[in-house]
Amino acid sequence: MKKVMTKLVSLLLAVVCCFSVGACNNSNNGKTLLKVSVFAAGFGRAWLDEIAEEYMKQNPNVVVKVAASTGMEATAQGALESGRTKSLSDIYSCVAGGNFLTNVNADRLLPLDDVYETVVDGEKLIDKVDPGVIESLKVNGHFYAIPWNASVTSIAYNDKMFASNGWEVPTTMDEFYALCDRISKESSAYAIGYVGGAGCDGYLKSVFQALAFQYEGQAGAREFFDFQTSDVYKMEGRKKAYEAIGKIITGVGQDANKNSKTWIYPGTNNADNESIQKKFFQGEIAMLVNGSWLMTEMKDYVPLYPNFSCKMMNLPWISADKTSKDGGTTNVNVSECTKLVIPKHCANPELAKDFINFMNSDAMLKVYTKNTNNIRPFKYDDVDLGTLDGWTQSIVDVYNNSINVYGVSSNLDYRLGRIKSIMIENIIPRFAGKATSDIDKIIEEIINYEADYAKAFIGK
Repeated sequence: MKKVMTKLVSLLLAVVCCFSVGACNNSNNGKTLLKVSVFAAGFGRAWLDEIAEEYMKQNPNVVVKVAASTGMEATAQGALESGRTKSLSDIYSCVAGGNFLTNVNADRLLPLDDVYETVVDGEKLIDKVDPGVIESLKVNGHFYAIPWNASVTSIAYNDKMFASNGWEVPTTMDEFYALCDRISKESSAYAIGYVGGAGCDGYLKSVFQALAFQYEGQAGAREFFDFQTSDVYKMEGRKKAYEAIGKIITGVGQDANKNSKTWIYPGTNNADNESIQKKFFQGEIAMLVNGSWLMTEMKDYVPLYPNFSCKMMNLPWISADKTSKDGGTTNVNVSECTKLVIPKHCANPELAKDFINFMNSDAMLKVYTKNTNNIRPFKYDDVDLGTLDGWTQSIVDVYNNSINVYGVSSNLDYRLGRIKSIMIENIIPRFAGKATSDIDKIIEEIINYEADYAKAFIGK
């Protein structure tokens, strides 16, 4: 009797186990599961959902599971540090440069040299990627990441407001200052706004860097990121750029009745992104320091303002002749490059590579731009993006017509975030509430602080 019961229990357990495995397989219909996890702020996840759907159509034996959240960076880092295959996604986004380097050095990421040799749309991937970003994807001569997202940061403007008032898009900072005075006098709107609240820098740091490198030229940018000496923080272009930012923050014009009127919208220095961007949509601000993520970030509000439209301008030049110190005449855009990585111990590394190759095709670059109004760090000259709205076309134009600087350096302290392109925590508090006449003194204090701070790491 005991033997019979033992066999019966064994049989029941076997049935339960088979049912459990079957249920697990049925959840993916016997298909291979590919897990992709990304950071989902600014540009959302619709682009990835559409790419995943298209990939599954072309690869019916694969299920792509997308996870996206604003907390994904911490989630990904925790999973990578755990090293448990079952808890790992096959692809992660990596936003923080320090995390990327840490994970490579800890042997947690899969080398991707072979992916860069893969031919996509008749061209090796390494030849499709923006050359300016290549070195940031490598450690010790090997690729460990694929570029995910680029960005354009400049000054957005209400193009309908500009057209109706006869205002021209400025090409130099002197023209920009004159336009701010004109807007103050001719319109009830304020000239400019930016995201200033909750410790934000209003995206002014990216604008500052672009102004500085546009003034110095490519040679100056390379010299800065070599970090051979702390004196790079005292470059003339940096002083000129801080001066421009100071004038934006402290500028005061006159309204039609000759009353004083600040260029920036009242409350800008304490405004969060949503509130100040709404003021821009409502026509209370003519220009807004912002980035290519603006319209995607505000997609829920766009239908509320059907008569609003905006475009992104090329960043105006500091130099009146629109020429850098080394003779260059091309605009500069400072872009961040977020990355996609494959964990070394994930379940499906080869499938992950195939999915990434699919993402990098021209057709999927088009899907990305359609969903995000933005670009990835690729060469777009030969990519047919179809008909774009005015905002997205202006983003593509600024990107294509600029030298895109990604802040790439081999300096270890820089890659680990110990020294930065801008050493002060925030630009805005340095100038907010001050008079334009105070700018020179403030700049001197900032420049000396940055150079002294960097010297502790650079050593000279």
